[in-house]
Amino acid sequence: MSALLLVHRDTSGQTRNIPFVYRDGKLHEALERIANHLTKSGSADALWEGVAADRLGIILQQQVHIRDLEKIIEEIACE
Repeated sequence: MSALLLVHRDTSGQTRNIPFVYRDGKLHEALERIANHLTKSGSADALWEGVAADRLGIILQQQVHIRDLEKIIEEIACE
């Protein structure tokens, strides 16, 4: 038996620990329970907005990294 604990902070700043227990190899069941809870509590949209913001941050970091690498390649080619 494995356990997963979700720590949820509501809009008033109160923190609640929400236990999700699942059998080994059954993480999907826990994720369904988490998704259902987030939907019922009205937090699902905020979760996905956070995921989107994180992904956008990663994309922007990668674009900067690509530009930096392109500059290095250009410098090497000019030598």
